[in-house]
Amino acid sequence: MGMSMSLQRFIISVCISLLASSAWACSCEMRNIDEVAHSKGIGLTKLKVNLPSITERVRSFFEIPTFARSYSITVLEDYKGAFTASNITASTMGGETDCSRRVSYGEILYIITHNSSEGYPSNKISVCNITSEQFAAAVKKEHENPSDAYKSVDISKWTQLSKSSIQSFYADTKNVTKDTHGSYIWILMNDKSTKYKSQKTQIKISCKEKMYIVSSELMFSEFNANGDIGFTKNYSQKWLPLDNFYSKLIKFTC
Repeated sequence: MGMSMSLQRFIISVCISLLASSAWACSCEMRNIDEVAHSKGIGLTKLKVNLPSITERVRSFFEIPTFARSYSITVLEDYKGAFTASNITASTMGGETDCSRRVSYGEILYIITHNSSEGYPSNKISVCNITSEQFAAAVKKEHENPSDAYKSVDISKWTQLSKSSIQSFYADTKNVTKDTHGSYIWILMNDKSTKYKSQKTQIKISCKEKMYIVSSELMFSEFNANGDIGFTKNYSQKWLPLDNFYSKLIKFTC
């Protein structure tokens, strides 16, 4: 008995995929703990892939092979956000050169989800959005108890450095920290003219050399480090000479 046309096409597709595997490699945008914990539209869920029913087992013997399959799941815990889908879609192939990821019945998964344009978390599974139990636990801890970088600012408790009709600058002069290489201080800029209304920056000052370096920089949609967070990845990470503005911090840090 000859092969069906659908099965022939499937086998040809598999062969092409295997031949191309040496030319294509999976590339993922890696997420760190802070981004997952605080970015809008990113969620984290612990779920279990349900065992198939007898009916599903029987049906699978008659289905035409496909590259992906839908699996019924049970949400065990939402660490951040809410995963409302009753199933996930995962690859049935063995290779991962295209970022696909097979799942097993009964498997426990920790899934980083991203909201679609309609606002619903995606239910597609790949090597790029599956993480470890340790990573998930760290995200949960950071989400429930944010570190200093993500806490809103009570400007009445910070020192005002300057103010204009558009911008105002403040520094947390009461909570300066130090190590063998210098002093760390947080600065807040409120700006009425930009999309992100405030920017929270931690700088490290080398008192002896009169230099500084940016340790962390975050943008917020509302004043005083409130609202949605925009992560800055292209800030300067090299030592720079203190300018007139940052020189005002010497008396608080050195």
